[in-house]
Amino acid sequence: MARLVILSGIPGSGKTTFAKLLEKDYSYRRVSTDEIKAKFRAEKRKFVLSDIHDEQHAQIRVLLSKHISVVSDANSDKDSYREDLISIAKETCSKYFLVHFNIRTGLATQRLEKRNPEKSKNEIKILIKDMLKSMKKPEKATIIDSNCGLSEFIEKCTTVAKWLQKPEFIGYGGGSQPEIKRLDEMVLLALGKNGRIIFIPTASEKSSRIALKPLKDNFGLYPDFKNKIVIFDILQNAPEELRKIAKLGDVIYIGGGNTYRLNNILHEKGFFEILKTLSAEGITVVGYSAGAVVLGENISLCGDEFEENSILRGGAFVPFSVIPHYVNVKKPLNFKGKVMGFPDGSGFISREGVIEFVGRYDVIK
Repeated sequence: MARLVILSGIPGSGKTTFAKLLEKDYSYRRVSTDEIKAKFRAEKRKFVLSDIHDEQHAQIRVLLSKHISVVSDANSDKDSYREDLISIAKETCSKYFLVHFNIRTGLATQRLEKRNPEKSKNEIKILIKDMLKSMKKPEKATIIDSNCGLSEFIEKCTTVAKWLQKPEFIGYGGGSQPEIKRLDEMVLLALGKNGRIIFIPTASEKSSRIALKPLKDNFGLYPDFKNKIVIFDILQNAPEELRKIAKLGDVIYIGGGNTYRLNNILHEKGFFEILKTLSAEGITVVGYSAGAVVLGENISLCGDEFEENSILRGGAFVPFSVIPHYVNVKKPLNFKGKVMGFPDGSGFISREGVIEFVGRYDVIK
């Protein structure tokens, strides 16, 4: 899944510096409205603002359609501008992120004076004042504070750039062995500085305290861990409530337990659709044991209460079915498509459609 990074902030706040960092170090393609203007002028073409936006949108649409991640090097300072870009991301099945830059007007003025010596200080002040009047800060955006020196600003940009590389989905086969440190690191990357773990324990008929044990085993030693957990009961709450409380930087963590019960609730109440939407908006979804199973394509049921060869449709967030706590399979399983077995201490990471397997695993079918 390609990614579209949408920037906002007044001139001089560091948008282009950040965009060039993504282009140079993280393989993003940069689409700059300033460069589009320069191209139009070089062609001696008459143009208005809508012409620039049309060209910007066309370039972004082509790149995202080719699964190439893009950073929009422009000031998307109005809801309508951002909504147009978000629509393109959705149309091309791409993930999108909003990044906003905060800066004092005095510092921005100083930077623009150096950049544009042909303009007077008063002209620059008027430009910034007009921009601030029309600007609407995006509600769900990662904020970069530009009120600092260059080296500190680059460090902040690098931190956010790494965070933008976070995976869409993480699955744990089970256990808390040292081998799954890689999975834990990806969860912590997705959390960012102020993120929370929204824990869904409803897969288990046990208490939330017991259901939380694997999570505590994996993350209990990390600083401020207890304050990062929010328990969300999918039996008592509607899917829209999850969307309301989930914010950028959070991780949705689906616990283990009764797979059949969990899968039914997620399907019947419409939680799978909300999880897909939240993932597209930049929130990582993690599954542990049964939680990892429902991230897969299909679920094979066994036991006296089920008909023989019962197959359920999973969330299909990854292109295979998942068997957690895998040891071996003594008889053929009635799965459709690819089946992966994950012993305790193993799992998978899905980022931009590329699957990274962690620890020992088996391709069962």
